[in-house]
Amino acid sequence: MSIQQSTFMKILGALYWFVVVSYSALEPWGSIDTRDFSYMGSYKFWEYNALIVFQLVSMIALGFLLWRGKAGRKTLAMITVISTLFITMNVFDMLHFFPDPAQPMPLLVSSQISIVG
Repeated sequence: MSIQQSTFMKILGALYWFVVVSYSALEPWGSIDTRDFSYMGSYKFWEYNALIVFQLVSMIALGFLLWRGKAGRKTLAMITVISTLFITMNVFDMLHFFPDPAQPMPLLVSSQISIVG
């Protein structure tokens, strides 16, 4: 791998990690999510949590592979799939599939979410 390609992969990995960090704030245990999921029932709630945790762990691992420059075609395909799931979850959220937050988000936080999502 050339130096230029290696630098590009490190930049791509850093940008991808930025998305991961901003996404982790949206987790049910995250700093800004104050939603009430009690209407979903425990099975659907934990199914939702399992999907979110799987996405987050996968994104962290794939970001590490990008950073190390070990991203081949399979890794890039996995990044595409996980990122598509991320976008799908955001679309569902915008369509109000999930409950609205109990408290309004601060302007800075909501503007960061709109940039990422």
